[in-house]
Amino acid sequence: MKLRKLTAFLLCIFVMLSSVVVFAEEAPAEEKPILENGEIAKLLTEQSANLIISRYKDPVTREELYEKTLMAIMEEHPELIEEVYKAMFNDLDEHTTYYTTEEYNYFTDSMSGEFSGIGVVVSEIPQGLLVSSTTAESPAAQAGIRQGDTIVTADGVDLAGMPLEKARTFIIGEIGTTVKIGVKRGEEILEFTVTRQPVIVEPGSYQIIDGTVGYIELQSFDHSSPILVNKALDEFDRQGITNIIFDVRYNLGGSVDAFSQICQRMIPKGPIIHFQYQDEKDLTTLYSQCKNPKYSVIVLANEYSASASEAFCGVVQDSGIGFVVGDVTYGKGTMQTLTNFRIGGGVKMTVAEYLTRNKRHIDKVGIQPDYTVYDSIVKMKNSDLVDFDFDTVMKLGDKGPTVLALNQRLWAMGYGVGIPSDEFTQETHSAVVHFQVTKGMEANGICDTKTQIEIQNVMQLQEFSDNKIFKTALEIFKSGNFKKYLNNKNKKK
Repeated sequence: MKLRKLTAFLLCIFVMLSSVVVFAEEAPAEEKPILENGEIAKLLTEQSANLIISRYKDPVTREELYEKTLMAIMEEHPELIEEVYKAMFNDLDEHTTYYTTEEYNYFTDSMSGEFSGIGVVVSEIPQGLLVSSTTAESPAAQAGIRQGDTIVTADGVDLAGMPLEKARTFIIGEIGTTVKIGVKRGEEILEFTVTRQPVIVEPGSYQIIDGTVGYIELQSFDHSSPILVNKALDEFDRQGITNIIFDVRYNLGGSVDAFSQICQRMIPKGPIIHFQYQDEKDLTTLYSQCKNPKYSVIVLANEYSASASEAFCGVVQDSGIGFVVGDVTYGKGTMQTLTNFRIGGGVKMTVAEYLTRNKRHIDKVGIQPDYTVYDSIVKMKNSDLVDFDFDTVMKLGDKGPTVLALNQRLWAMGYGVGIPSDEFTQETHSAVVHFQVTKGMEANGICDTKTQIEIQNVMQLQEFSDNKIFKTALEIFKSGNFKKYLNNKNKKK
């Protein structure tokens, strides 16, 4: 009898020791103390859960166990609520993100088009922050940062893979302070020291080209975007222009409301977008009420056209009013909603997939252009820039081929002069002033021989886009073959 009790006791000791040995053997080699090593802590937590689920006398599910554990920890340590929110939301999908109070405020400010910092519109990509545009007279534009650059560091902090709202906190700061911005341009890494200033970012621009084609560049779909588009269309209507190039290259989207408002002026009556929610039967559709659409539309898109930009490409294709020229778009076919929390901060969460007017799925696929064209990066010797006339002095109000040559170079350097024309506009004047300031010259806005030589010297070393996507669209309208291209596009379907 005593032998039997002793055997049972030793067996009990053996079981407990075996459990301890298993835990120790399966844990990875410690590089930190065990209570500071997150990977070991996760492993031990999972092993403990497995032990309870497999050995405890009453049945317990993993979900019940983890919920009970989480609630107990939160009751004991309420200060960990932000860490819990991050863990709950941030791994659901790439577009669902928890924001701290500061990050949430920055995000909502960006949706309003109001920025405080260096004056760039940026979007998150894996390498860092893609510069969609620089605002006129902004610190970034004056420093030399331009559209298509990728901001990779701010004051030495690596921004690659960092959520947009967090990355922006390293760029935005007190007025008058400086920030060192590291930029990737092609294969080159450049560094700019920029002084922070209050700026308001316009969502885009518009102009009339050759008196026959309306051009709208939209950099985001924020609350002010419909205002800009309506102003553009009103001006085009006054000039009797119905051929429109709508440029959403580098536009990573924005709000559904802005997209819907813009469609009301351009898209024929009918569906403009469908939203598919968790329940497959739950399908919501938004409509255009435009009974007499008057515009022929060519949309310019590239790999950085995403979300609302892709929805716009899709509805133009599906409605039959036009087609898409450029590259395959990004492929973000989901919608997120914003929810703010009582403690501050909030979450941007994916709640639905969106489908185009004809119920096409584009998430992870993108919009296929009707006519594939690529912008290429070229050097000046391989470009089709008009030659400078170094003897001609250009100033505000002038017009001619030499002014076109100037505007082409200013555009290539990233100054906000719009699609290069042969007119010396106020935007041209401002760009010349900025260039002269950066070169330590007299900043009078007059492009004399010395200024032209300095611009030419910069351009000799500069690489820039040949803007072939835009040129292709413009040529289609100028050739009078829009309907032919539209019919050929429809035959491909």
